[in-house]
Amino acid sequence: ATKNSFRTFSLVSKIVLLMTVSLIIVGALFFFFAESNNPETIGGLPINSQIGISIFEGISGRTAGFSTIDYGYTRPATDVFMSLLMFIGGATGSVAGGIKVTTFFIIILSVVALIRERAHVTAFGREIAPDTVRRSYAVTLICLGFVFLCTLFLALTNSHILVRDLAFESFSAFGTVGLSTGATSHLNSFGQVIVIITMFIGRVGPIIVGLRMVPNREASPYRYATEPVTIG
Repeated sequence: ATKNSFRTFSLVSKIVLLMTVSLIIVGALFFFFAESNNPETIGGLPINSQIGISIFEGISGRTAGFSTIDYGYTRPATDVFMSLLMFIGGATGSVAGGIKVTTFFIIILSVVALIRERAHVTAFGREIAPDTVRRSYAVTLICLGFVFLCTLFLALTNSHILVRDLAFESFSAFGTVGLSTGATSHLNSFGQVIVIITMFIGRVGPIIVGLRMVPNREASPYRYATEPVTIG
């Protein structure tokens, strides 16, 4: 009955459920193995507490931003991975920031289809429209570029703070998460304004970009000649 019920879900619901469960598991496992030997975070705690905190941080890193540890003492690998989770964000239509799990999933599928030399991107017995695939790449690249610019401007105006911490702040602001390595209170006024703008863009930016890129169905009266371009 449960299997049949899952089949009745829309494609978006299936993707959201799959990605949410997958990211929780992967996030918790990575956090546990990266921090279980770190005495400054969870290394000195009982195993059940380590597991519980790892699961909590794996979930919180994409949504609420609540923290039970001090991210000022986490491993560099943990900061990088949590930045990825914050960039991905939550489900489409939720209050979470980031590019959303559906966008990330479509990009993964398109890469797999390219590797397997398949002409179409499919998921759960359905083909994903090429326009949706292109928009997913555009949203991701635009948002990633914005986070890069945010980090760059923070580095220019707050040179007394490590770039690692500034990058973490940028991803956290874009994902409207709220996690911090402790650099927030040390930002100057210009840096705080940058973070505020990044939070706003992270919340509404992907939505605006996605809607603005709805394809124009009017047929073009002409097309340019195709010419191969070497990449890689």
